[in-house]
Amino acid sequence: MNRKWFSGGLVLFTLLAGNFLFGSQAFAIGAQKAEKWKGEWLNEDFKPGGETYDYLNITAVNSRGFKYHFLSRDVPYGPNEVQSETRFASFADATHAGDLQAKKKFILVLNPKNKYARTIEVNGTRYLLKQTFFKAGFNCDKAGTPIEHAICGNELLAKGDLQLNKDYRALRKSLSRRGKRKLRSRQRSWARARDRNCQKRAKADNACLARTYANRLAALAKLKDASLGRAPRYDAAYVWGALKKNSNIAQDLPTQLAVFGRNVPLAPAPRIRRRRGLVMVEGKFNKTEVIWPSDVEFKISTLLLVERKGRVWTAIHTVPAGEFPDSIHVRIRTSLDVRGDPGLTKKDWPPALKKWVRDHPLPF
Repeated sequence: MNRKWFSGGLVLFTLLAGNFLFGSQAFAIGAQKAEKWKGEWLNEDFKPGGETYDYLNITAVNSRGFKYHFLSRDVPYGPNEVQSETRFASFADATHAGDLQAKKKFILVLNPKNKYARTIEVNGTRYLLKQTFFKAGFNCDKAGTPIEHAICGNELLAKGDLQLNKDYRALRKSLSRRGKRKLRSRQRSWARARDRNCQKRAKADNACLARTYANRLAALAKLKDASLGRAPRYDAAYVWGALKKNSNIAQDLPTQLAVFGRNVPLAPAPRIRRRRGLVMVEGKFNKTEVIWPSDVEFKISTLLLVERKGRVWTAIHTVPAGEFPDSIHVRIRTSLDVRGDPGLTKKDWPPALKKWVRDHPLPF
């Protein structure tokens, strides 16, 4: 073999490979395929809504490629957000793109089980799409009502709807013909009540939807397992039965929905008490936060209190665990947050909640 021919061929192959990987040679793809790249993508090593982050923002997508930039913050205090320059990456095919000059290679990874969930790898670092739609028990591409859009646009509500669909179908298979008709009638009545109660002035109420799904999921679970109680709702009987099956209440979907929007971290191994028709689930843990100029450890106590009639209360008590700098940031984080279902006030607090609050005073 001619060595010059071999060397020239190797160089040509290397250039072609570089063009494919880094996109100096643009390929046109369809509009629908190109649109899958667009959006805000979060580095998987960071939590959504955290004080530190690393985002990849892809905009101005066309058939040839897209504009992109990175937005990051690696220290949780001070004005230190950094935005990179906006650059252009060219498509090599529907799932590969690149920026030769910046030496950036982009790989789009699709999820065959959930078309709304996908990732992008940038030189080996994975970025997760900040989803606008999630997989529910119905086709979110055909969502038309405010209720349907609210469900598809919230991860927990979509998860609840998907689980409800699965539980309903599984329960229906175990029933007689008469039982199936009765279950279908109740399910349709529930759906009509959901739409009537959780939508006002063409706007959906997410908190109402969450509690409605918590009640219906618990009701279906009780039809399958009588040990969870009889009343068709999320209540103390359901929580007590669910805890006996799995002590990690944080994994229970009806419970997650029942405390929707309250930002109460449920402990995986809580203290459980049952008294006078209610269930109390208490948790304790420490958490270290970066508060300039040093780290501060906080002691956090949480409470989930569920009454026999279904009223749900939560509380979170946060205080410094030891010595701490006298800082406004420490004082802001030191707090007691007590919440109940919509419409409930401090006057409605049950005696057990009042005692828990007295046992958890604030240092200042």
